[in-house]
Amino acid sequence: MDNYTKSLEEQNEQLQKKLADYEKHYVLRLRGMDDGYADRDYVMLYACFTVLCDFIELEWDGKLHTYSEEDYKACTDDKEERMLRHQGECKKELWDLYIWWRDEHPKLTGSTIDTWDIEQNKLEKLIELRAYLWT
Repeated sequence: MDNYTKSLEEQNEQLQKKLADYEKHYVLRLRGMDDGYADRDYVMLYACFTVLCDFIELEWDGKLHTYSEEDYKACTDDKEERMLRHQGECKKELWDLYIWWRDEHPKLTGSTIDTWDIEQNKLEKLIELRAYLWT
């Protein structure tokens, strides 16, 4: 193989790696949605919960990370400890939403008013916790 072809193949390989990395972080593949048309309210629901799943699985390695009593004792004052405890509660709530989406949501049947209400309540809770989607 000549040097020019070898150089092109190396460049192609580097670009493929960059594209894979880009897609891993910036392309949202909606989990659980059927192919074809979907109403925008369902696209929004699935997009938000896909973001949550990606966050938990990619940034938390699929595990709930909690604070220990030593973490709380290391706080410099009551305000800092309250803030850390609140963050811990919010992390737990995010985890609970993830488990609900992964395990319970697929069991919901049809598009009934009850199903829509449950989904709406969970989506609202996820939006409330948006500020805690960071590592």
